[in-house]
Amino acid sequence: MNITGEALARMEALNAALKAEGLPESHYIGGAYFRKLNANNDFDELWTYHLEGVITEYFRGEPDIDKKIALVKNAYNSAATTST
Repeated sequence: MNITGEALARMEALNAALKAEGLPESHYIGGAYFRKLNANNDFDELWTYHLEGVITEYFRGEPDIDKKIALVKNAYNSAATTST
């Protein structure tokens, strides 16, 4: 899907965090989500409007859902500092 730079770094970090939390590859986030980035590459908006809901569904019903979502979001955000 020609995802590069910070978008690729964030996607890879997000999927690594999902894997670390025990989710199978079928739950990984693909490049199509990152094609939704606006012209300003607003990664916070992408998380809020497109990724957070999906991630929440993945962990629904688990007793430590808030912790898991926070860990995944942290990985997603941390990739921004390592990709530049």
